[in-house]
Amino acid sequence: MAANHARQEEETTSDVTVSCDGTWQKRGFSSKNCIATVLTVDPNGAGCRVVDTEVMSNYCNICSTMKHKLNEQEFKKWSEDNKSKGLCLKNHNGSAGAMEPAGMSKIFRRSVKLRKLRYTGYLGDGDSKSFNAVATADPPIYSNAPIDKLECCGHIQKRIGKRLMEK
Repeated sequence: MAANHARQEEETTSDVTVSCDGTWQKRGFSSKNCIATVLTVDPNGAGCRVVDTEVMSNYCNICSTMKHKLNEQEFKKWSEDNKSKGLCLKNHNGSAGAMEPAGMSKIFRRSVKLRKLRYTGYLGDGDSKSFNAVATADPPIYSNAPIDKLECCGHIQKRIGKRLMEK
């Protein structure tokens, strides 16, 4: 497992640098699904390994279909039963743009308990919303361990090149 590879010692919690990004069902701000992904960064250049993912969705096709088939009272009862059984796929209320930060927050909050890792180095693509969500969380994600923002030079190069080409 990637977490075991990243951890320095089996029984202790290790601080690691991770690469964080989200991918979307479709481009733009209307996507119904997002996958937030955290990868370990191998300091020896042996590549990256997926440590954790979180699928975020602001839509459930089953619920949407049933909403049209049932009256309001029937749907309310059906919906409560469906959610209590964990069958509703919607796990995010809000905009598509807020799904990646919400997913990253979930991943970071469970990192110590599930992986014995603290993600103290955040290598991102410049999306400050996701970084800010974990770095300024209240309550803090890790007590006495700040999360440092690192920038991917490839993404910086891409943004600068794009702006230069526009001028």
